[in-house]
Amino acid sequence: MAHDNDDYEVGYKKPPPDKRFKKGQSGNPNGRPKGSRNLTTDLKHVLEESITVREGGREKEMSKREAMIHVQCTKALQGDIKATRLIFDLITKLLPDDQALAMPKESGMSDTKILQRFAAAIKEEGTGGNGND
Repeated sequence: MAHDNDDYEVGYKKPPPDKRFKKGQSGNPNGRPKGSRNLTTDLKHVLEESITVREGGREKEMSKREAMIHVQCTKALQGDIKATRLIFDLITKLLPDDQALAMPKESGMSDTKILQRFAAAIKEEGTGGNGND
């Protein structure tokens, strides 16, 4: 195939001159329309929608994301190992190390014992224990 410039080498990332995009021409002219949303945008929008939740006998407005976190925390406090693991994973991933590991000064020994039991149960589940207390 002969070209105007015979010393031009055609190959990887070197298309023939007549096949290159012209100056100002888009490689995808019918691409994504402006203002269209993707899955990430839709998910964020849905999770931020406000819902009414009954908590302690009263109704409270919160986002769906916040409600999901409340549900998982409640399950963890009731001894659900999967929910506990999820909450601990969120703490370690989303909170800075000093916040994730800091224990409140006013927490009593019972709080520490509860956390130790949760940690032991998670470790036991990972090493083949049944995880049911």
